[in-house]
Amino acid sequence: MDGAPWSFRNHPLILRRLESGDIPHEVLLNHIIFWVQVFNFPLGGFKEQVGMMLVNFIGHFLEYDKMNKDVVWRPYMRIRVEVGVSLPLKHWKNIKLGNQINLLVTEEEGDWRITGFYGYPERARRRLCWGLLRQIAGSNDLFWVCIWDFNDLLVDDEKRGRVPHPNWILQGFRQAVLDCKLTDLLLEAYKFTWSWGLHDIEEERLDRAMQNPGWLVRFP
Repeated sequence: MDGAPWSFRNHPLILRRLESGDIPHEVLLNHIIFWVQVFNFPLGGFKEQVGMMLVNFIGHFLEYDKMNKDVVWRPYMRIRVEVGVSLPLKHWKNIKLGNQINLLVTEEEGDWRITGFYGYPERARRRLCWGLLRQIAGSNDLFWVCIWDFNDLLVDDEKRGRVPHPNWILQGFRQAVLDCKLTDLLLEAYKFTWSWGLHDIEEERLDRAMQNPGWLVRFP
C-alpha cells in the first residue's frame, strides 16, 4: 500500500489492500514492506539496476528511490522491498575493499557471497584491478557472484568502434577471470552497456555478472 511501511507504537503493521472478491478473514498477511539502505557504495554505483541485484535476495524489489541520484550528500542507496514474514531475515556483513563491496549473505541453506566490483577506468591501474579480483577470489570458498562495472572486455566483439581495444588488456582481464574460476551469467539484453559519441558512436560491454562453479548449483 502507498506509504508503507506502517507502524503503531514502534511495532510494524502488516496491511494489504482488499481486492474485489476477497474474503477478509481468509486474506493472508504474510508480507511486509521495508525501505532498505545500502551504505558505503561508490557514488558511480548509485544505479537502479545495481540496487535491484543487491536487494532481490532479501525479497521482492518494489521501488528505487529517485532521490538516490539527486541528493549528492546522501551516503546510501534507498530501495523499497517486500519481505516474507514467515522466512528468517537475511543478514549482510559489509566488507569494503578499495572500489569493491563484498556482501556475505547468511541463510539457513548456507552462506554465499555477492561482490559489487568497480574496475578503475585508467589503463595504468588495470593490473591493480585484476589483482584485487584475484585477492577476493582467493579468500572465498563460498558460492559467489561478482557483478557491476568491470571497465574491461573479455573479447574483441564486446566493443564496436574505430579504435580497437588493446590486446594486452583483453588478455590480462581474461587471465584474471580464468584464475578466479569465473564465467559469465547469461545476458538477456542489448549487448553493449556503455556508449559514447554522437556520430562515430563507440559502444562497449563494461558491465557484467559472473559466477563461480558452485553458484548455478546453489541457484539453478
